[in-house]
Amino acid sequence: MVEFEKRIVAEIRKFYEGDKPIEEAPLEEQFEKFAELLMLSEEAKTECPELFYWQGMCEEFGIGVPPELAADAAEKLIDAIGTVTLDSEEAIKAARGAYDALTDAQKELVGNYQTLLDAEAKLAQLKKEAADKAAVDDVIAKIDAIGEVTLERGEAVLTAQAAFNALTPEQQAQVSNADKLQSAVTKLAALRKAVLTEKLDEPYKTTGDFMSKLGTPTVNSVGGEWMVIGLARSGRPVPAGYYDNVVEYVKAKADANERLHRAKVTDNARVILALTAIGKDVTNVGGHNLLKGLDNMAYVQTQGINGPIFTLIALDSHNYPTMGDVTREKLIQVILDAQLTDGGWALSGTKADPDMTAMAIQALAPYYKTNETVKAAVDKALEALSALQRNDGGFGSWGTVNSESCAQVIVALTALGIDPTADSRFVKNGHTVLDALAGFYVTGGGFKHVADKGRDGMATEQGYYALAAYYRFANAQTRLYDMTDVTIQTGGSNTPATGDTGVLVWVIALPVTILAAAFVLKRKEREA
Repeated sequence: MVEFEKRIVAEIRKFYEGDKPIEEAPLEEQFEKFAELLMLSEEAKTECPELFYWQGMCEEFGIGVPPELAADAAEKLIDAIGTVTLDSEEAIKAARGAYDALTDAQKELVGNYQTLLDAEAKLAQLKKEAADKAAVDDVIAKIDAIGEVTLERGEAVLTAQAAFNALTPEQQAQVSNADKLQSAVTKLAALRKAVLTEKLDEPYKTTGDFMSKLGTPTVNSVGGEWMVIGLARSGRPVPAGYYDNVVEYVKAKADANERLHRAKVTDNARVILALTAIGKDVTNVGGHNLLKGLDNMAYVQTQGINGPIFTLIALDSHNYPTMGDVTREKLIQVILDAQLTDGGWALSGTKADPDMTAMAIQALAPYYKTNETVKAAVDKALEALSALQRNDGGFGSWGTVNSESCAQVIVALTALGIDPTADSRFVKNGHTVLDALAGFYVTGGGFKHVADKGRDGMATEQGYYALAAYYRFANAQTRLYDMTDVTIQTGGSNTPATGDTGVLVWVIALPVTILAAAFVLKRKEREA
């Protein structure tokens, strides 16, 4: 029972215990006290057993409290609030309860209702300010606790960063030592990057060297376009004969709708990405326009969520125009509609798969800063990815911890401008996804699919273009699939190359590790 209620109870008791019988008091005074009793909280009412006497009398004689007296009682409770502080919550709740208990006619007689509204608004403001201050003070304390920035103190930096990021923009503006945090984050990122550079430079260089010696890429999901994309986006030359192979393939495979496969739109998308990476005109490949193969929404969706994802990635690689009934808006919506309740994406099932979640993020990345719906979806997806990350920094998919999952996450994070070495959401037990990928490196060049197997073609290609994505990010270049930095040759410049007729030898040099036939199939479906 709050103080003002104690006062009312004391006054009512004094009234009932007066020198003269209660019945001799003016009826108006009796009603006034009864109205005050009715306005009290249930706890306070138990201190006034006289209430039950009056309730019985009123029921017996059919007497009700005059509206003006009931309204007056509510007014008194509102006036009793006084100056609003954090300690006023009980008084405000009591006044609100008294007012809400009135009939509509009685409410009309309450002359200070605005005072109650103002009090409630003021209390809400004070509570928010208190909560803001508590949150801000906690972050300030965490930042002050960082001390000297070392790799060993990295967890303290990331904890403070995570707490700061959880604040609202208004709260962040109140963090007096935010510049100290930014400096610490920058220094830690530099320390981690130096260690990672030492760890990644050799895999990046030797894998690039290794892939460059394999011969001319074919048109294929392994030993073809992903190799080309990795080499081209890392600044390495692509064997000239690759374009000859593409022209021959397109002439042989393209149907009347310019589709390279009756059910896999990713064939068109994959070749478009590779040709764009090497500066070739995708609208004239041996007389065929590969963009036209992406002109039908029904066809785009025959491959599940994979189709819309890579169609959008391909179209956005060089701001290509859409055709037919395909639009960027439709593709985005299809991808958003496929998001699972846990925030991720998957080829099938109801649980997020890190690979598909990362690929969806890659497709949506160009719209993250301009489309609020996309931003909300991607933020939720990042939470899902963070939750899926293992303590060693790695990721698993289809029941196995593997390098390809790590690669896709790296491409996704860098596409959003997120530093995989510094973002607290993606540093687990001091380990990053780049650390995890490095653990799959094969001395001499290449990557394993899983830790206990040998070099793998798909893993090598994805690991390499993931490193290309990271190094492009670190060097402030466009993201992996943003190829607007590439000049496209047009006007008949797509002529066959000469002098390079080598054949890629992945099948011999890099046999794909077969864990199980079903798993290999899923990998192929997933990786376009």
